[in-house]
Amino acid sequence: MPRCKNESCKRKFIQKFFNQKTCSTGCQEEYEQQFEQKSLNQVSEKRQDQEKIYKSIRKIYLENNPNCEVCGEEASEIHHKNGRNGDRLNDITFFMAICRGCHNYVHEHPKESRELGYLI
Repeated sequence: MPRCKNESCKRKFIQKFFNQKTCSTGCQEEYEQQFEQKSLNQVSEKRQDQEKIYKSIRKIYLENNPNCEVCGEEASEIHHKNGRNGDRLNDITFFMAICRGCHNYVHEHPKESRELGYLI
């Protein structure tokens, strides 16, 4: 006879089903709770605060720099030359006002973009 897999029980029981691991429904629920994963926040609170600040900085930056710094068309996005990790998200030293087409080009051609100073 198998023993109940629930750590707080461990009683022997008659197995009625092929995949039965516990002696009762109560023990089954308790056993399954061990394996439930707790949901994680997709973004930390610190990052959420940084992103709130970024939204306002982004808006002001695009108002002050309305044209793409690559082709001169209307800029619709901010490119981060040095990435967005950590505090670099809000560091305007590495911002570039850019259109969607040029933004795609920059990331699709990293070697050329580094030579032109679009990526650091």
